[in-house]
Amino acid sequence: MRPLKLELSAFGPYAGKTVVDFEKMGREGLFLVTGDTGAGKTSLFDAISFALFGKASGNDRTPGMFRSKYASPDTDTYAELLFTVGGKEYRVRRNPSYMRPKKRGEGETLQSPAVTLWLPDGSVISESNDARANQKIIEVLGVDRDQFSRIAMIAQGEFRDFLLRSSDDKRAILQKLFGTKRYELLQNRLKAMLSTAREEYERVKESVSYPAGNLRCDPGNPEYERLSALRQFLNDKEHEVPAADFIAIGEKLVRSDQEREEELSAQRREKRAGEELLKKELDIRGDAEKAKASLSAQEKELQALEERKAEAGRRMAEAEGRKPALEELKASIIRETELLQSYDKLEQLEEECRELRLSRQQNDDALKKCAAKRGETERALLERKAELQRSAGSGERLQEAKGRLEAQKNLSAALERLYGTGLRIGELKKEEAAAKERFQAAIEREKACAGEAEGRLKCYNDAHRLFLEEQAGLLAMELEEAEKKAGQPVPCPVCGSLKHPRPAMRRDRTPDRAALEELEAQLKEAQEKLEGAREQSRKESVKAGNALTALEAEKKRFAEEAEGLRENAGKRYAHESLSELAADIGRGKEEEQAIRERLAGFEKENNRKRELEQTEIPALEEELNALENSRQEMLQKLAALEMALKAHGDTKSQLLEGLLYESRAAALEALEKKKTQEISIMYLTRYS
Repeated sequence: MRPLKLELSAFGPYAGKTVVDFEKMGREGLFLVTGDTGAGKTSLFDAISFALFGKASGNDRTPGMFRSKYASPDTDTYAELLFTVGGKEYRVRRNPSYMRPKKRGEGETLQSPAVTLWLPDGSVISESNDARANQKIIEVLGVDRDQFSRIAMIAQGEFRDFLLRSSDDKRAILQKLFGTKRYELLQNRLKAMLSTAREEYERVKESVSYPAGNLRCDPGNPEYERLSALRQFLNDKEHEVPAADFIAIGEKLVRSDQEREEELSAQRREKRAGEELLKKELDIRGDAEKAKASLSAQEKELQALEERKAEAGRRMAEAEGRKPALEELKASIIRETELLQSYDKLEQLEEECRELRLSRQQNDDALKKCAAKRGETERALLERKAELQRSAGSGERLQEAKGRLEAQKNLSAALERLYGTGLRIGELKKEEAAAKERFQAAIEREKACAGEAEGRLKCYNDAHRLFLEEQAGLLAMELEEAEKKAGQPVPCPVCGSLKHPRPAMRRDRTPDRAALEELEAQLKEAQEKLEGAREQSRKESVKAGNALTALEAEKKRFAEEAEGLRENAGKRYAHESLSELAADIGRGKEEEQAIRERLAGFEKENNRKRELEQTEIPALEEELNALENSRQEMLQKLAALEMALKAHGDTKSQLLEGLLYESRAAALEALEKKKTQEISIMYLTRYS
């Protein structure tokens, strides 16, 4: 197989239509397919294998994976291969199953797999079931997909699998590929011929050995010593049996036996000839004695014949006198013998009359049964028609019940929706009250946090004012602590003097910087808590407002639904109490169940009406027509039987007028008497 051109569309990484022209790559049959990983090298091999066999070139891919994910939705997916085998061009096009946009309407539909094969003679195999096309491609290529993937298109890493296969598997693949099946057939045929020749040789050898071993001759025969020497070969397994020598000796012995047999036969013939001459001589002597005795007996017999001749003349005269009576008796016997056939016909008529009367009786019985069955069928038909009349209007009642059921279902659904809205209102009221409580609590917490922050601010402001007022005392205290640490005078940070004649004094409970910073931190914390409380209040306010809005919306919806229910269902459902709504829902369910039960009865009644109209009444009418037809046939048959009986009676009367006796037995008895009388007359005529 030589690929000429490969055409792909929305296949694997090839989003659009792609054509690979192998003829442009030279006719040497060797070229390189190269590219980066994922460039689509394996997809080319998959496309060739899929176009030919409907499967990928490797076992880890399926046709459902061939639809390109880069293709537009309206692009068809297929692989088309043009190739030659034995100088003849073939073209195959195949598409897998994939989802595509519907040609009419919206949405997607499944594109079924299909294959089309163009053959060199112009014929085309096109079908959704690819069995016939696949079989034809396998016949053309001489290999199936598995063999093709192992020898013509070996995927990466699978060549080792071919090399490691058993000799039988490789022999089967290579034999099918190179068409060496005929040489195997020739080899098998030669083996069979050799086996047949060996069997024929053994059979001939056995056929020669058996008679050769049974050859015998006297010790005085010239061939005795030669035969003894040849018989030694029969016991020697290493030498072939000299068949020609055995045949020659056998022919000589046979000729010798034949000559001896001819001599013995001549001697036996001479002996029999002598015995026959002796017997003839003895027979001649006996015949002479017999002739003498016979002559005397003939003379006596001649005398007796003369006497019988005279007696016969007398009897002939008497016989001539009885001849007219005998002729009349013979004619009477012939007539009465012929009349016996009339008795046979009469008996046949009697038998036929009995059968006709029996058929008439059976027909009468069947006619009575038919009439009874016809009456039963007519009564049943009248009952079914009356039942059908009673069920008139069942369809209207059924439709009315369906309408009432639908209305009741809609009413129950509306009540349940209204009840559900009422339940949601109750829940929303609880949520709104809870939101108000949370909002109120947030307000209280905000107030508390505001009071705390106010107190912290006052403390901080007082401490900060004292801190600023006592800065000179604080500086003097810090200067004193610095000199203690240094052990010497330290310049004043205000005037720079090393002497401090009148340092400022710090008042009691004056906060230092650390205490002031702590108060500032507490103030900041209180302010943050206040801000958090305010933010929480705002959130709770929004939630409370949303809960109130939802509650008002549900109340409005409840009012609208209740108003609509009052307009559609009347004043009966004018209340808005949940308990009363629940009671109405229960009553609506009971009413719906009652309507369903009535609807079931109407459906049963309507089904029965349809069964009567479409099945039972037509069947009874058809049965009634069939019974009437049967009745007419029986009446016609009865009339025919009556006519046949009358005809048989007339024929019987005519036969009885020409008969001499009452029955065949009486006729036979009279005929036997006349035959006895005839025999007596004939005897007297002959022997009197």
